[in-house]
Amino acid sequence: MNGSWRHRVVAGISAAITLLSITWGQIAAAAEQRSLQLYHVHTGDSLTITYKRDGQYVPSAMAALDYFLRDWRTNGLISMSGETIDLMWELHQELGSKEPIRIICGFRSAETNALLKRIGRHVAVRSQHILGRAIDLQFPDVPLERLRNSALVRQAGGVGYYPGRAGGFVHLDSGNVRHWPWISQAKLAAIFAEHTGSIGDKAPQLASNALETAPMPPPPRPKPAVAGAPSSLTDRGR
Repeated sequence: MNGSWRHRVVAGISAAITLLSITWGQIAAAAEQRSLQLYHVHTGDSLTITYKRDGQYVPSAMAALDYFLRDWRTNGLISMSGETIDLMWELHQELGSKEPIRIICGFRSAETNALLKRIGRHVAVRSQHILGRAIDLQFPDVPLERLRNSALVRQAGGVGYYPGRAGGFVHLDSGNVRHWPWISQAKLAAIFAEHTGSIGDKAPQLASNALETAPMPPPPRPKPAVAGAPSSLTDRGR
């Protein structure tokens, strides 16, 4: 009888500790304040803003972000995805960047997308930029490949890698999980192994999923020279 009673007490205490841990975790998440420092390379605008408090988006701050991330060619804007904003913030925190995030492209209107397509830029017809779900960016004090790899491991959406003379950029979006350019399975495995600690216990399963869905490389073909090809930062993100 005493043994049974002890087991019930231990089980009750364990359950209480587990519940308390979950509760405190939820409270900590809810109490979190998220702020961003941004610089737009095309407009020269800078923005320092707290966009999330107590687990809730701040409407006025999100409206300011919508304007900051507008189509700089047309001044058109859209409600930007909170998921994409959060992903940008989480990567900035995880990688320990202290510099303002450099924005290359946020929202892109259908008109601008069509223009870029006509002049030979590599943009997708159904670009996530048009939906307000994509941002092209760089962290000045973080190697571009490291930023790309951390985004890949999260499996939170699309990740494009565009190294270039002016520092290049990484495309992030909250659409379907995919990446470009192609990465071999061996390279993917190495990336996930290196970044296991950044996403906790989900890493092995995410790595397995990534390897299973890794696209096969396309057959090689000659790359014709393109007159007027960009040599600096552009908004070629998908």
